[in-house]
This record gives sequence, structure tokens and C-alpha cells, in this order.
Amino acid sequence: MLPRSHTQQYEDFLKLIRNLQKILAEPQADWRSLQAAFQPAQSVYEQKIKTLTSENLAVDVASRWQSIQTEILRAWRLLQTEIVFLQASRSRSTSSSRLTAAQERLQKLIDYCELMLSTSL
Repeated sequence: MLPRSHTQQYEDFLKLIRNLQKILAEPQADWRSLQAAFQPAQSVYEQKIKTLTSENLAVDVASRWQSIQTEILRAWRLLQTEIVFLQASRSRSTSSSRLTAAQERLQKLIDYCELMLSTSL
């Protein structure tokens, strides 16, 4: 089980990325809303999630935590890329495929965060 300091960081991040998911699920995603939701998530990621270490974790939890943490970091970078490409897309078909890809990446990120918060870690 993760210490409270870690779980609080993941809970904060999860709340922000669920909001981002809600915005991406809207039929006509508003870029200003997307940007407004993405910036706080980016800040929490940079300041809280990316800086977490396994230093205060039990030995039996640290290895599993590190694996999932690596996937979270990877999924976030891929989500950032998808959002950049989504915003830059010009055609409706490209926008649609980028939106779907961003939603899938966001769902994976949510799943990883939920796994971190589960007691089975």
C-alpha cells in the first residue's frame, strides 16, 4: 500500500485528468476549455507526479510502484503529443482519429492512476 503522501498526489492528478477526459468526450471539444483543463494537469504532473520516488515505499511495493509509475510517465508524454497533434489537425478525419487516440491514452492514464490507488499494489 502506498503512503498517504503518494496517494494524495495521485488523487489530485486523477481528478484533473478525469476533468480532461470529460472535456475530450464533448461532441464539440472547445480548445479553450481543453487548454484550461490541460494546464493544471500539466502542473500537477510536473510538480507532484513526476517527482515522486520509491524512497519511502516498502520494499515489496517499490518494484511494482516503479513499473506503474514508468507507465504513467510514458502515457502522459504520449497524451501530450496526441493533444498537440489534435490541436494542429486541419481535416475532420484527422481530428477525429487524433481525438480517439487522445481519449484512449487518457483512459490508460486513468487506469494506471486507479491501479496506483488500489490496495492491490
